[in-house]
Amino acid sequence: MLDYSQMQADRLERSYDVQANYHVEFVGLQAWVVQHPDEPERCYLVDMSERKCSCPDWHCTVQGLGVDCKHILAIEPDWLKLTGKKRSAFTRNTEADVEIRQDMAEFSDRMAELSHQDPYERI
Repeated sequence: MLDYSQMQADRLERSYDVQANYHVEFVGLQAWVVQHPDEPERCYLVDMSERKCSCPDWHCTVQGLGVDCKHILAIEPDWLKLTGKKRSAFTRNTEADVEIRQDMAEFSDRMAELSHQDPYERI
């Protein structure tokens, strides 16, 4: 059985590196671009309105498990300030939540649109 709490804790620890070293920029509509410090071509779009990320970890590992990737966790403090929301305790998703998280069509369309833009250009 997977230990979801440990998965989340591991990613939270890695999110501190993202906060300290990665270039993170708010691009509007609750979306952020996160760019790797050593490999500028490695950048990911994080959509906090749906807690989705374009990184491989989110797509291959944590999607649908109720666990966030390090990019989402790194952005969360700024997002909470921006929205005035409070962080809720970690809970595993219900089946309905999993179905919602797996609906990636709109997010994928937005990613394709943004991939043709300069990540530093404001939307």
